[in-house]
Amino acid sequence: MVILLLRNIGALLPCCEVNLVPKVVKIAFFAVYLAGMFLLVIFRGSKYDWTSQMGPAMDAASLEHSGNRQIFTLVVLAVICAAQSVVALKSPPLRQKLFSGLLIALACTLWWLLSFRFF
Repeated sequence: MVILLLRNIGALLPCCEVNLVPKVVKIAFFAVYLAGMFLLVIFRGSKYDWTSQMGPAMDAASLEHSGNRQIFTLVVLAVICAAQSVVALKSPPLRQKLFSGLLIALACTLWWLLSFRFF
């Protein structure tokens, strides 16, 4: 209802462009993005990575079988991508859409690199 009202106001006032996503909402979505990226970095690897320091014969990958960290980081990635997709779809300037797309690509790349232990 509010979006329809804003669109009608924009049609009545062609000289003024109505922004459908207020700055506060954009800032909130970018805060979600930053928090999600922080979680991706914090939850990388395995909880048994410290075992390789005890002895080179112990392999941390052989100890962890649940994959819970992988699932959690995938859910965090989905939330990050959804938040930035909303900003990209609802923002009028092309610059904002490209920036949100770049942030999504960066998050996906970081998740892939961290999930498959390239770091």
